[in-house]
Amino acid sequence: MRCCDLKEAQVLVCKHCGFEVKVLKACESCSAEACEDITCCGDPMELKG
Repeated sequence: MRCCDLKEAQVLVCKHCGFEVKVLKACESCSAEACEDITCCGDPMELKG
């Protein structure tokens, strides 16, 4: 998942270690071209649930 794809209150989780990140404020200013995957343990994090 990239920051420009996330909405407020969504939670990302690492499938390897279980680390979780909750979006408190959605991205408003970056362009899709500037975004990269949010990673943990070397792999992109996934939406929880």
